[in-house]
Amino acid sequence: SFASLSSLTSLQDLSVDNTAIDKESLAKLSSSLPLLTKLNVEGLLNPIPATGFACLSVLTSLQELTLNNATIDCAGFELLARSLTNLTKLHLYEVNLVPEADSQEAFGCLQSLTLLQKLDLGATVINDEGLTVLSRSLPNLTKLDLYLCKLVTATVLVRLSSLTSLQELQLECTGINHEDCEELQSLSPGLNIFS
Repeated sequence: SFASLSSLTSLQDLSVDNTAIDKESLAKLSSSLPLLTKLNVEGLLNPIPATGFACLSVLTSLQELTLNNATIDCAGFELLARSLTNLTKLHLYEVNLVPEADSQEAFGCLQSLTLLQKLDLGATVINDEGLTVLSRSLPNLTKLDLYLCKLVTATVLVRLSSLTSLQELQLECTGINHEDCEELQSLSPGLNIFS
């Protein structure tokens, strides 16, 4: 039972991936575990309603959050981005933001996560405009994963080269071809590019 975890108030690392946790249990855990620094809620067996992830915003000590394969409403996503400013690692592979029309604005809210070092946006609808906003405000980013981001094109490469801390960039299955990756490599010789 997830209720028994609530008594572990000094817990720092919790993974409920591939479990049947529900919205109410997730909210109770979030409010009961203030020292949590790492949380994985990937691949839940019972989908949390899109608005259900807003409860995570109280976990202000979080440094790593995995939300892979989740559907999140844009307002809740924006609340998370504004509240969880201690995040250094954020995994959003295949996150579905609803409504999709507001998703670029929601991705833009990630710019408040200035401590972020690793960001996985693989298989999301992030586009050049969203990445341009992020490239201006994430100076500590060392790893960026854009695998399967079909809306990312060579237009954004110059902006990505301005991320001077960036050490690893995943560009496989994007709208960026091999020649463009070579050009980026010439602009950022120390950058490991996977394309």
